[in-house]
Amino acid sequence: MATLIELEQHGLSEESCALVVSADQIVALEDRIQRTVELVNNLDRALTAAEERAAHHEGRVANAEERAVQSEARAAQAEEWAANAEAHVREYAPRVEQMQSELNALRSERDNVRQRVEYMLTEMHAYAPMVEQMQSELNALRGERNSVRGRVERMLAQLDALELLGDRSLKNRVAELVTT
Repeated sequence: MATLIELEQHGLSEESCALVVSADQIVALEDRIQRTVELVNNLDRALTAAEERAAHHEGRVANAEERAVQSEARAAQAEEWAANAEAHVREYAPRVEQMQSELNALRSERDNVRQRVEYMLTEMHAYAPMVEQMQSELNALRGERNSVRGRVERMLAQLDALELLGDRSLKNRVAELVTT
C-alpha cells in the first residue's frame, strides 16, 4: 500500500487514499472475480448435469417401482393359483388314493391271471404229446369204425340179396347200430 507521504506528493489526502486501490490489487480482484464467475459457471453446468442425471435416475426408479408393482401383482396371482392348486389337491387326494388302490388291486389281479395262464400253458405243453397220441388213436378208431361200417353195410346188402330174414326188425336194429 502506498505511504502517506507518497499520497501527499500526488495531492491526495488520507481519506481519498482509502478509496484508491493499487493496480495489483485490482488485477488480483479481477482474477478472483474471473475465477468466481468460472466457478459459478462450472457449478451451474455441474448442477444441470446432476439434475439431468437425477431426472434420468428418477425415471429409472419410477420404472423399477412400476416393475415391482407388476411383480407383486404376479406374485399375488401366483399365490392365489398355488392356493387353488392346493385346494384341488386336498379335494382330489382321497379319490387319487382310491384310484391308486384300485390300480394296485388290478395289477395284482393281472399278475395272478398271468401266473395262471403261464401254468395252463405249461400244462398244455406237457399234455401236447398225449393229445397228439390220443388224436392219432382217435383217427385210427375212426378208420376202424368206417371199415366196420363198410363191412356191416355189405353184410346188410347180402342179407337183402338173400332175403333170408323174414323179420325186418333185426335188419332195422342192425341199421340203427351202424348209423349211430
